[in-house]
Amino acid sequence: MVNFSLPYSDGSGERLNVLYDSRKEKIEIESIDKISIAKEDLEWLIDVLQDVKRLHLETLQPSK
Repeated sequence: MVNFSLPYSDGSGERLNVLYDSRKEKIEIESIDKISIAKEDLEWLIDVLQDVKRLHLETLQPSK
């Protein structure tokens, strides 16, 4: 299980949280009621989703 989070700059909480658990069928993206991402956070989210994809593919490959 891997958890990525993007905090507010003042440390008051998390703007966005992405949770990947290889045992679940869904990836959880938490926000209040809809996902609305600031333009400056888009690159971060893309990087996180690429990491999630890479981790998922690694879990599908047998260990050597």
